[in-house]
Amino acid sequence: MSSYEELVVDRGVDHAWMQFRLRLADHLGAASRGVPVAITITPQAADDEAPALILEADGTDLVTRIETVGQLDARFRFTASERHRLVELGMTIEDGGPVLLLDAYEIDRAAHYAFAVLHEMWDVVHPSFLAIDPEDLGLVDEPEPDEEGSPVDVPTVVHPTSIESLNEWVDAALAPGFGHTPIRDDDGDICVHGQGSARAIVSVRSENRIEVWSILAREVDVAKAHREIDRLSQQYAFHRFFIVDGMLVVSMVLFADPFVPAHLHAALQGTLYVSGRLVGPAKRLEKPRSRRKRNNTSADLDPRLMSLFVSGRRMQTAELVSTAMKLAKGSEATLQAWRERSIAAHAQAKKLFGEQGDVHDVHRRAVSSWRRVIRAIDLALADVSTGSREAS
Repeated sequence: MSSYEELVVDRGVDHAWMQFRLRLADHLGAASRGVPVAITITPQAADDEAPALILEADGTDLVTRIETVGQLDARFRFTASERHRLVELGMTIEDGGPVLLLDAYEIDRAAHYAFAVLHEMWDVVHPSFLAIDPEDLGLVDEPEPDEEGSPVDVPTVVHPTSIESLNEWVDAALAPGFGHTPIRDDDGDICVHGQGSARAIVSVRSENRIEVWSILAREVDVAKAHREIDRLSQQYAFHRFFIVDGMLVVSMVLFADPFVPAHLHAALQGTLYVSGRLVGPAKRLEKPRSRRKRNNTSADLDPRLMSLFVSGRRMQTAELVSTAMKLAKGSEATLQAWRERSIAAHAQAKKLFGEQGDVHDVHRRAVSSWRRVIRAIDLALADVSTGSREAS
């Protein structure tokens, strides 16, 4: 498996854990509607003496505790640093094991704590490796049957007959790394997220030409950028660097008649590498005015996202998710962009909440609203991803 495929798998695992946390929080929230909740979660592959993570809610209190039986396997014993982390998360270390006592509304905090223990401390790779009681909660999706049978067998060399044919072969070549047919944006491009800030975009330009490219910086100082392009072109001989619409772009063009999937994999991996190495340093090429503008997280918020924020406190979660889907017109790219903006705005609101005591309640409400918006967008993204898989 190539490095970009590993990164795509990592994204899938992160998404599964996010979905697990959101669903767990939703079930814990049922207690506020008069339905007592008790959930026991155990690492599935462990023996009968494995520890159990127990979450109980009665509408007033929300208790999360860890129960152990007999001698624990070394992999489930908390290290000194992990015990310190538990205390930071608000745990009380008692003789019977760590206990976290929360108010009934702190369902997201309880779900985050469960994730930290299960995934980060007990090294459960994926939520599908958990034994959950009751079994019918639906916290983890069952593996979907492969309706297509075995995946498409992609030859080492393909002769596309049209741009549609080339797009189909590109999808088939990249699908094993994604675990599903790649999702295309409104322009028909495939965006691959690498480690950190690395990004690469696959664009089928014609029936015999594919471009793999990435934006390194926006609104650059042209004089500085041209000097940098000369240096980069010598250092990365297989890539082209150029300025388009004020953006510094790195690109690799593949001729696809015939189409060689191995060449696409190599170009994608190489462009992710270049993007990961250069996207940070390339920021110094931006005009100072551009950097200041980008650092102002609220100056250019999409009006549709602001509408979602205003609705954040008065709508139920399901209605907020539906509204997000409608405003974004089901576009995964739009939802992803909104999510990044919302996280930045949430962080800014939290900072102001701690600094400006004279308007303390205003910022507290903003923190809460942005948190609900982020959660709604995550659920909407999960729905979009599920719908894309079903459509493929």
